[in-house]
Amino acid sequence: VISAAGLSATLHHLLSPADVERYMAAEMKFLRQVGEGVSCVCGSVGVNGTAEELNLPSSNLVWFPEEATEGHDMDEIIMKYRNKLLDFSVEDGFCFISFLSARDPAYTHLHPGTTSCFIMAEAAPEAYEQLNETLGGAHTERRTKAYKDTKKQLQTKLKNLLLKHFPQLEGRITSFDVSTPLSMYHYLKRFASYGLRQTPERFTHTLPRVGTAIRKFFLTGEDL
Repeated sequence: VISAAGLSATLHHLLSPADVERYMAAEMKFLRQVGEGVSCVCGSVGVNGTAEELNLPSSNLVWFPEEATEGHDMDEIIMKYRNKLLDFSVEDGFCFISFLSARDPAYTHLHPGTTSCFIMAEAAPEAYEQLNETLGGAHTERRTKAYKDTKKQLQTKLKNLLLKHFPQLEGRITSFDVSTPLSMYHYLKRFASYGLRQTPERFTHTLPRVGTAIRKFFLTGEDL
């Protein structure tokens, strides 16, 4: 059996607590030490017009609102703006923008006259843990009006960021679906979008490994 679900889902949901304690206690200890990785608010955007027509790049854009300097590095800038993502008085923010269809040669044949776009901003998972109850809760199927209103505000913030960098998209956006860390929790039972936290300690540790103490049970995927 091979698990590609990630270390957290494997230990918390695929294996029984007894098996984890007996065979993978070291992996569980490692998971608790390292913690979850990056959480994100994402926007999946539909655009009327081709990438060529709208002069959209096939490369990705990573935007830092401030210049990194000695004593004020990129990590600090990312942390500052991810903690302000839910502060809607702050218009700018660290973000990643990609026009995925611009580098897919088959896309124009399958979906002529359109472009797909993805925009992502880092979010503080602890903020969404605190918002569980007020915004409907990660464990609930139906979201509250407060949560839906927050998603609309996030949509506006991401849309404005997108138009700031690509003003030619004004009036061209046909759809804009937003997901939050609570969306991730609904499907994966975690707030992180990318598995384990990416730190020097995580990369230099001997765990996790492909092989495990459970006979014929192996790990693969994002955390290896």
